Amino acid sequence: MQVYRIMTNFETIAQRTKHLRVAMDLTLEELALIVGVDYQNIQNVENGKVKRPRFLNKLAHALDVTEDYLIK
Repeated sequence: MQVYRIMTNFETIAQRTKHLRVAMDLTLEELALIVGVDYQNIQNVENGKVKRPRFLNKLAHALDVTEDYLIK
């Protein structure tokens, strides 16, 4: 997997998750498949409905970032 560490001023997990997913050219469905959840779970994170998902570790791994980066 290619690393997409882009310096940004995104302030929320929602903004960071969507930015990284799009930068990696993944759909919601593709990221959800990698993480092992329904696409609605990823959508809820990107819409700001979930601030600390139970699958945070897997999401961070799929996006090739640390958990701290996503939730800081």
